[in-house]
Amino acid sequence: MSKFGSLSGSAEEPFRVVLLDPSTDQPIVDVNGHSAYVDVLCAQSDAGREYDRERNSAQLRKAARGRASFDDDLFESNVAKLSRLTVGWHLVDPVDRAPLDVPCSEENAAEFYRQKLCYPFFQQVFAAAHDTGNFLTRSSKSSSPSSSMTPGSAQS
Repeated sequence: MSKFGSLSGSAEEPFRVVLLDPSTDQPIVDVNGHSAYVDVLCAQSDAGREYDRERNSAQLRKAARGRASFDDDLFESNVAKLSRLTVGWHLVDPVDRAPLDVPCSEENAAEFYRQKLCYPFFQQVFAAAHDTGNFLTRSSKSSSPSSSMTPGSAQS
């Protein structure tokens, strides 16, 4: 364990994002009862930080040659990083509920996230990858007071 305890978390372990149907806010479930999901690494994982270093180096090289260093589309940059962070998935057609047999790869993830009607899924996965709370290691026991105890009512 790190000297910072659970604050070090597990940025290298994927977080499973169950995909929600944008029209119902309910999980998309295939005909076999399996939820659609994307497994994503933390934006601050080694893969995320490596992407940021590569992008920053490329921008610095452009700036050194007198080119604007901010010519990349922000959405495309976010898609590229999220595609690198995507490590697994089970995709489901939300209309006929058929599982989609598309292998998870960086290229396929980028294509998926760029689909105009997949933008809500991009948002769901992007938000999850950037929410470090999803990657903190939690114990099975809660440290908060139980519902029968309120502050100041502790028994001695």
